[in-house]
Amino acid sequence: MIQVQFEIDEAAFAYVDKLEASLRAGVLNDAAESAGEIVAADAKPRVTAPGYRGDKAGLKPLRDSIYVVVREYRTVVIALVGGAWPEGAHGHLVENGHIQKLQNGGTMRVPPHPWLRPAVEATRSQQAAAIESRLKQAAEGIR
Repeated sequence: MIQVQFEIDEAAFAYVDKLEASLRAGVLNDAAESAGEIVAADAKPRVTAPGYRGDKAGLKPLRDSIYVVVREYRTVVIALVGGAWPEGAHGHLVENGHIQKLQNGGTMRVPPHPWLRPAVEATRSQQAAAIESRLKQAAEGIR
């Protein structure tokens, strides 16, 4: 699992503070989704090309299964980015590498091909900007 946490600064907090309580959750969800979409867009070209041995026959390739889902909990909103099940269920194996059993009974180490972690790291400032922008838009629209 790759986790990125953003602590909003005073300016962003002021935007959230201006929102009516009933609207906050929706705006925070939208902000998290915006950040997640940035990661997903950056991750897709980093994934191994369609046709990778791990792609399942008859299913979309991992690259085409990357999606964003937002989960809201009592005290936190999170955006999950990853491969959809079942076509993207092997995304963690591509990211981290794995041991593959061979037909002759042996094993082979499949090296990692990171695609999600680099996307998260490369877009960190864009994610923060998207979150703040969404909060600002919502706060200014309510005035």
